[in-house]
Amino acid sequence: MTNEEAKARLAIVNSEIEVYFSPKADGYDKDDTNKPLSAKHFDDLFKEKAMLNKQLGVN
Repeated sequence: MTNEEAKARLAIVNSEIEVYFSPKADGYDKDDTNKPLSAKHFDDLFKEKAMLNKQLGVN
């Protein structure tokens, strides 16, 4: 994966994490298919974020 691809993917991962932590996340509508993220998906997002940051040299 090139650095440009890593930056693009990191933006997607960060937006998924932001949606989870948005004020709307509390008391979410059960019909909202974006929430809740499964614990595994959430964990995978943070692992992917860490890997992308490492590739890009960000701590």
